[in-house]
Amino acid sequence: MITFLTILLSITIVGVGISYKEITKLRKRLDDLHKETNTRVSTYNIETNDKFDRDVNTIHAIFGEKQEELDTRLKNMVDTITKKIPITNDELLKEVQKMRDDFLALRQNL
Repeated sequence: MITFLTILLSITIVGVGISYKEITKLRKRLDDLHKETNTRVSTYNIETNDKFDRDVNTIHAIFGEKQEELDTRLKNMVDTITKKIPITNDELLKEVQKMRDDFLALRQNL
């Protein structure tokens, strides 16, 4: 019986030693996978942020170009509308006064 218990105890100790060795290997592999995962996630975040920044800058450039086009078109429309508006009474009175002054000056010279 003692022989049987000694053999059983020896097998158990060897089994525990082998299990501890395997658990240590698995723990190291888990740590390696964790580090690799963190590295990949970090790389992905950097690439994604860079792409996002490039896309945002492109959108800002497009908006800037469109804003300039719209400003130019608006200015042209305002100029066109302003040309179609007849002169005001104040401007007309100034022109008539200037013509009158020019006529009087010309008349005095003759």
